[in-house]
Amino acid sequence: EGAENAVFTLKQVKKGGSTGPAAGTIIWKETWGSKTGAISSYDFSGTSTYGNSTTGLSYSVDNNNDKLDSATAGSITSNNCFFYKSAESSLTMSGIKLEGAKKLTLTFTTNGTNFAVYYKVDSGNETCLCKSCSKGTENSYTFEVSGDVITLRFNKTGTSANNRLDDIVLKVAEN
Repeated sequence: EGAENAVFTLKQVKKGGSTGPAAGTIIWKETWGSKTGAISSYDFSGTSTYGNSTTGLSYSVDNNNDKLDSATAGSITSNNCFFYKSAESSLTMSGIKLEGAKKLTLTFTTNGTNFAVYYKVDSGNETCLCKSCSKGTENSYTFEVSGDVITLRFNKTGTSANNRLDDIVLKVAEN
């Protein structure tokens, strides 16, 4: 009897269609680079996004005294977003593409507790992640999403102190 050869073809099938980026993948990261001055003129050179595209990203602030600053305070040791004490104000980051991610972890560092953080996906309603963030530490929040584009809003509450925000990272969470 002659030897028989068997040929097998292996095919990888993704369950339920595309699963999006792997856990741990950074969707968006902001460290402000070496920028100082008006947030409205920020050129995104300190921004990392999944796939390296910053197309569609925009930042807005509702207090002209808020700025990018090189001073340090508390656990903030690098350039940061500075919120001026005279009024409540918000920094909004729009146009962050989710690329199929369904579960995210947002981390950031503040030097004060006067921050509330919100997100919304596509044109949906805003959801609050925290009403008072931890001072001088890395804050971390994990949440599930469904949609294409996420907007993040950091709202400085209160008018008694300056506050700083830095090292913002949005990454894919473990399922």
